[in-house]
Amino acid sequence: MKQFEILKNAPILDGIPEEEFDFLITSLNCQLKNYPKDYIVLKEGTHLKRTGFLIQGALRQYCNHYWDNPIELSTLQPGTLFALSFQVDKEISLVSYQTLCHTVILWFDLEPLFEFKDEKGYHRRLISNLLQAMNEQNQQLLAHRTHLSQPTTREKILSYLSLESLRQQADEFDIPFDRQGLADYLCVERSAMSKELSKLKSDGYLITSKNHFKLLKP
Repeated sequence: MKQFEILKNAPILDGIPEEEFDFLITSLNCQLKNYPKDYIVLKEGTHLKRTGFLIQGALRQYCNHYWDNPIELSTLQPGTLFALSFQVDKEISLVSYQTLCHTVILWFDLEPLFEFKDEKGYHRRLISNLLQAMNEQNQQLLAHRTHLSQPTTREKILSYLSLESLRQQADEFDIPFDRQGLADYLCVERSAMSKELSKLKSDGYLITSKNHFKLLKP
């Protein structure tokens, strides 16, 4: 089963034998749910009750400021943990998550994790995996802040593409945004961004088509 194969390679279960999956899935009250396109699976301002693991599909992560204008943050792909919460109903979500296509999510509780009596130590491995996932999310937030700190639209674009090249370990890659999504993520006007992309192309910094980029050194 494709979903099981993805789950088997999930970061939360890394290093845990498959024969222990049923025990852990039962103990954490796991629930597999299907969602149609454009469904808001978690809205900002609501209490975090369960942590999600994206099995299949894609999620748009965004937030609205007080006057309801959306700010794009990221596009989540299969294998991603989100809405991490260790205390049910004591934290609220600061962002919203909306499906971009048919999406399958594994929801689970984290509180039982600290009540396990596991002589084999699998719960400790699980905690370690969760901390690793939190560290990766922190790196994503740091990268976003780095891009936004750049003083001009051009420098924001170059910062994003440079780190994306580093992340994917390639000079040629696809990004998870269309033009409007990238503009929203970088908090710039789409027209200004498109103008700067054209200049960067003319100046020999890159070749681009839709969401595909090839970086060059002029």
